[in-house]
Amino acid sequence: MRPATLKAITAGIKTRLLDNTLQINDEFFYYDYRNLQLQAINVNAILNPIFNAAKVTIPGNQLDILYQPDSDNRINLSVSYVHARNKNFVTPLGTSYNGLNPPYAADWTISGGVSHDFRLKSGYIRAQADARYESQWWADYAHSLGVRQRPYAKANATLTYYAENDRWSAGLWIKNISNIAVIAASAAAGIPGPGTAYLEEPRTFGARVTANF
Repeated sequence: MRPATLKAITAGIKTRLLDNTLQINDEFFYYDYRNLQLQAINVNAILNPIFNAAKVTIPGNQLDILYQPDSDNRINLSVSYVHARNKNFVTPLGTSYNGLNPPYAADWTISGGVSHDFRLKSGYIRAQADARYESQWWADYAHSLGVRQRPYAKANATLTYYAENDRWSAGLWIKNISNIAVIAASAAAGIPGPGTAYLEEPRTFGARVTANF
């Protein structure tokens, strides 16, 4: 197994605008991996070998925006485009995976959130929500049947009361509001599959109480 090497080029800009209430940061990057180590779990195999992908290129761009007009309001947005592709990945048995995405490599990832504080005579209530979108990706390098993650969007929310001086808090939370199925990990009954997907948590919700002593 050969060690992986990376050549990276990055260029970007960071800005603070509107009396320091708005931040816009943008970065372009180009990664050139040689001998990137890739592995997929095969439940029928005693050992799961790690292969070297001779060449993988990852050009992309990361945009981050934060707007905070005052202490009670905050909005953030991140947009990432990553075009990760195998350029030269042929296993010792001659199987080619050239042109495929590496595992968990979505082309598009968009996330954002918003929060607002409602000031009360004593303490305040904070309402928060966030969401994340990813375009499709595969959970293994072979793009096995059953391990393709479809494009999805997940959202979460919280509503929390904070006592004066943050002495204690109490609130409600909910995660994965729309109950979307998202792959957390996978294993295949032989490459190229079919595979078995293990999922992230479904919709969950609850209450939380904290105290500071």
